[in-house]
Amino acid sequence: MDPGLTSIYRAGALTLDAYRYGRVCFAGNAAHTLPIFGVRGLNSGFDDADNLAWKLAYVVAGHAPAALLDTYSDERLHAFHLNAEGARRSTEFMSPPSRGFDLFREAALSLAQEHRAICQPDQSAPDRRLSPTPTRRFRALAQSSRRARNPARR
Repeated sequence: MDPGLTSIYRAGALTLDAYRYGRVCFAGNAAHTLPIFGVRGLNSGFDDADNLAWKLAYVVAGHAPAALLDTYSDERLHAFHLNAEGARRSTEFMSPPSRGFDLFREAALSLAQEHRAICQPDQSAPDRRLSPTPTRRFRALAQSSRRARNPARR
């Protein structure tokens, strides 16, 4: 190995204190950064945009007060902290900081080979449940209504 091509990866998670300052709203990398492990950065940026878009649409259309936009910051900061904790765990797993973490990683990988059910492929699912958009809420309501009318289709 050429020592000139090696480096140490340092994972860091940073966020603004709030994502709304008056008439300015921040989303994605303008609001926060996350480590590369777990693909949370891009996904959370999409979730930020999704959360903010429907709220802006309601406010602009006059269906909600401007104070609705304050919930964007609170909800997405909460999501950031959940994502940052998951990213920290992923980073420790992918790049163990100590022998103890390395042993844990080896044990987890061995168990995953034998017990596929312990793997969690959808890492953004908890984040998506924080503030479902009206479309998701209406879709879920429509699905439950259809199930109630047609119990045989379950």
